[in-house]
Amino acid sequence: MDRRKVLALLGYGRLGRFLAPLLQKDFDLRIYDADPEAQATAGESYRRVTLAEATAAEILLLAVPMCAMEEVCRELAPMLRPGQLVLDTCSVKMHPMQVMRQSFPAGVEIIGTHPLFGPDSGRDGLAGLKIVLCPLSDRHVEAVRGYLQGLGLRVLQASPEEHDRAMAETQCLFHLMARAIQEMDIHLSEIATPGPEKLFRDFAILQKDTRQLFIDLQTLNPFAEKRRKEFIRVLEKMDADLPPLQSGSLP
Repeated sequence: MDRRKVLALLGYGRLGRFLAPLLQKDFDLRIYDADPEAQATAGESYRRVTLAEATAAEILLLAVPMCAMEEVCRELAPMLRPGQLVLDTCSVKMHPMQVMRQSFPAGVEIIGTHPLFGPDSGRDGLAGLKIVLCPLSDRHVEAVRGYLQGLGLRVLQASPEEHDRAMAETQCLFHLMARAIQEMDIHLSEIATPGPEKLFRDFAILQKDTRQLFIDLQTLNPFAEKRRKEFIRVLEKMDADLPPLQSGSLP
């Protein structure tokens, strides 16, 4: 990807704040967030712009909640022009890719991305971490891939459906377990074996994410519900198949 192009980062939440200092090294970075408080915070370190100014950028990176993609894309569409490159960062790919394809005018290049890391897992550097690309055309793919590899990332490519099927098996179930542990108010004790200690540390990272992200993962991925319900059914069967409390055990 060419250096010092104008890149507009739309969304200055946790992910946006994490990405901004990385992007600023290589691009003429502009930031827009619809939330006045977030926009004001961005202005402390970066050039904040209006939405109209953001949509004039050569590259737009959408770091907005998945549930907001339809509204955001409708608002952006009349201001976009052929030749611009738009990337998203959603953890689900089929839904946002369809929304962008249907909303944006012809000639706008679209590449879906999913960083398989976040502000917490990436705080010690990006080397070796993974990101998925789901391009709708090949025009900018190699340039984007080269830039990401230059950051030390391992770049994977998949169709939106392949991505969502894989996430339903992994991310969606893992978030479900982390959220269940949080809802049960279970905390890691010093009396724990290494496996649970590591698992609880990983859960703690996910538990910093918003409840909206959890809801979006479970409801916008078309394969998540089936796998979630199968997982719950297996747990229920395992519980039902256990023998009764052994004689002499404590109540």
